[in-house]
Amino acid sequence: MPQPAPLTTHARFGAVVDKWRQHAGFNGKTLAKLVYKSASWVSGVQLGTLRCKWEDACALDAATGANGEIMQAWKDFVDKSAYPPFYDDFPREERTAVQLRAYEWRLVSGLLQTDDYARVILGGDERRMEGRKRRQEILFRPDPPLFHVLLDSSVLTRMVGSPKIMADQTRALVKMSHMPRIFIHISPQEVYHHGAAGAFIIATQADRSEMMYAGSMGGGSTLVLAEHLSEAHEAWDILRSEAMNAAESRAFMEEKGRAWNS
Repeated sequence: MPQPAPLTTHARFGAVVDKWRQHAGFNGKTLAKLVYKSASWVSGVQLGTLRCKWEDACALDAATGANGEIMQAWKDFVDKSAYPPFYDDFPREERTAVQLRAYEWRLVSGLLQTDDYARVILGGDERRMEGRKRRQEILFRPDPPLFHVLLDSSVLTRMVGSPKIMADQTRALVKMSHMPRIFIHISPQEVYHHGAAGAFIIATQADRSEMMYAGSMGGGSTLVLAEHLSEAHEAWDILRSEAMNAAESRAFMEEKGRAWNS
């Protein structure tokens, strides 16, 4: 019988809030009024789908009489989490995956970003930078996953930060494309498939179970339903069939790198 997935850090904090809400004899609406929030906000915090701010954790602690336990849980779980709630599940799946397939149409895949490139994307948030670096470690361990990346060609011509950052990023992509288990393929800008409306990455485990993270303007979501994964696989296969091979992609990246250096 499969074991339930461990709670995310945000959900572990939410469980502490829920425990003290019940201990105080409140329902969600009552607690929401006491902390000047909505019932849906309280529900989101308890489920781990919303990130709770420190001042709100203090208010929850005071309202439920938690004697500092909710505030301590915030320090232990929320403050130390390097990932936003909508992404918190996926890094665990990524770490144990035997294969990863990513499609990016706007930015370099997070696993392949240089520090300077990532710092621009993440707005200099050091906690998120820490999480990004921790994710990238999987590519350099003794048993890295097989990593296939499809990059839209426009990613290499869209400036992020400065020409130097782009030149360094492009050089890093070329270097990583020589690693034995990393395959970078450039998808021509004119190629389109309706199933690839945004970036996504699929993590496949040794038992062939899968989870997908799909990006969006609001943040993104983790998906495990067969219908979502099937659509992503179809989009991936079609886009991959139209993409450049590894050698052509490397030559394209080298050409764009020279352009950023000029």
